[in-house]
Amino acid sequence: MIRKLHVIASAMLAGVAAVGIGGCELSVAAGGAIYAPFHKTDPRSKAYVLLRRHDCSAANTEFSEILVTTPDDAQAISGKAEALVCLQKYDDGIAEYSRAIQLDPKWFDYLGRGVAYKAKGDQTQAIQNFDAGIAIAPAVPAFYVYRGAVLSARGDASGASADFEKVSNLISDSRGGFNRYGWALAASSVAAYRDGPAAIQYATRACELSSWKNANELDTLAAAYAEAGHFKEAIEWQTSALQFGGSNIDRDDFEARLAKYQKREPFRSVDATAYFF
Repeated sequence: MIRKLHVIASAMLAGVAAVGIGGCELSVAAGGAIYAPFHKTDPRSKAYVLLRRHDCSAANTEFSEILVTTPDDAQAISGKAEALVCLQKYDDGIAEYSRAIQLDPKWFDYLGRGVAYKAKGDQTQAIQNFDAGIAIAPAVPAFYVYRGAVLSARGDASGASADFEKVSNLISDSRGGFNRYGWALAASSVAAYRDGPAAIQYATRACELSSWKNANELDTLAAAYAEAGHFKEAIEWQTSALQFGGSNIDRDDFEARLAKYQKREPFRSVDATAYFF
């Protein structure tokens, strides 16, 4: 897991990418964003910690208790929405994101609501939310990642390609950036954040940029194929990752993933939920 933890923490596209907003740190998640107070005395702190650990049921309970006394707390509402999406309660999550937007419209709530609509199969509403978020924050790559995935699913190859290239421009065609997106889209423990075809697309670009010789990128590509249900390819690429990795990888980690693919099981990791920025 060492490599994956490094991947998640090593750049603004993953790990805990943060922006100061008032007295809060904003950690931007793939399906939205959560506020994390700088001060431990903030009553929302426990809920945020639970959410980051993906103890989503407990986080939802904590946010709900906070909202009993402060029902118009947009930060807590946004956090509750994120917890509900994690619990795959998409309609409830959408309702909470809508409340947060009505109180204090932020781009990350449009992103979260768009991902929730995507997860429940409402492509039109998903795109509308991504478009609304882009109008506020046009330099956030995650909007184009997820909008492109929806456009691709709708058969709009031209639109999907344009969004993919927009991401490429925003991250300066970074091998690491493509790999981080591919890993999160493939292995996130939150179902709404995953997208097999998009994961393959981003992981493939990362492999191309590393001349198909880097174990980490091959490992991500294997996870992407497993997420898409293509286990034959997942096994082949994971085997290649082990061959190229030598002593520079956590072989137990890589072999454990190979064993899962051989059992036709995709890989899931709490650490794989990217924090897009």
